[in-house]
Amino acid sequence: MDESPLDRTSVSHKPMTVVQPAVRDDLTVEGRTALIVPLDAGPVVDRWRLATDPTAPGVPAHVTVLVPFLELDRIDDSVTDWLSRLCAGIVAPEITLDDVRSFPTAVWLHPAESDFFVDLTTRVAARWPDHPPYEGQHAEVVPHLTVAHAPRMRDRVAAELAPTLPIRRRVDGVHLFAYTRGSWIDVRQFPFAG
Repeated sequence: MDESPLDRTSVSHKPMTVVQPAVRDDLTVEGRTALIVPLDAGPVVDRWRLATDPTAPGVPAHVTVLVPFLELDRIDDSVTDWLSRLCAGIVAPEITLDDVRSFPTAVWLHPAESDFFVDLTTRVAARWPDHPPYEGQHAEVVPHLTVAHAPRMRDRVAAELAPTLPIRRRVDGVHLFAYTRGSWIDVRQFPFAG
């Protein structure tokens, strides 16, 4: 059996010297909201997120359901009631993060239960078709938990994550986050059944 590159890579525990990217303009719009499923992926993920993602101090590790969602001033009882009913009818599986992958701009963990997240996103986007996932910039919804906005460091991130995989976690529900007064805050939670 061939040895994988991860088997030959030693994990470095040196302090990170990654320069955080500038905050994307679309992430710092007053009243911008996002629906996410928080998922504690452990200290290695937290460390990389804090080093490379300017939103990490306010937003936990997560799989995105829909961003951008409705503007904060458009979220009323009819919106929150619909989301509450949707989530209350969903029994979430245990989520397994099983593989390190990358986009051109980020390194991420793949959830084995991607269909669960695609279905959730599809249902919410169908209710608010004027708010497609990622403003319709991508043809396909690819559920992911972003670890680092440092794609050139994929091998280092992968080497540090390899001993922790697979990561299995229960998820509690969908959370509504909003960017307001200069930071992202957890505005409301919509628990899953059970």
